[in-house]
Amino acid sequence: MRVVALAVLILAAPNWVSFQSVRYHYRVSYPSGWHRASASLTPHLSDPHEILTVGTGRLPVGGPRCAQVPVSALEAVGATGALISVQERAAANADNSFPARPTRFPPPPRTA
Repeated sequence: MRVVALAVLILAAPNWVSFQSVRYHYRVSYPSGWHRASASLTPHLSDPHEILTVGTGRLPVGGPRCAQVPVSALEAVGATGALISVQERAAANADNSFPARPTRFPPPPRTA
């Protein structure tokens, strides 16, 4: 149910901010009231590595309890906030056999 609620929240937002990553080859738009992390929130995690994190609150780096989870950011957005992180793994083997990244990650369709 949270995914549907998040999709409705995103679709209802009146103002959007766009960001393009030349390094990771993506473009994203998110509500203007949200924040984008300017650095990895899990700097000690190397695989998967964080390529994008946005959330409804400020996004401080790290946390005292876990190198794999952005504890400080999760605490900052709170129980009613949202944190979306996109992680990318290194290739599974030498022939780079992961499927290609999709062109778009659209939100799910609205349901009545």
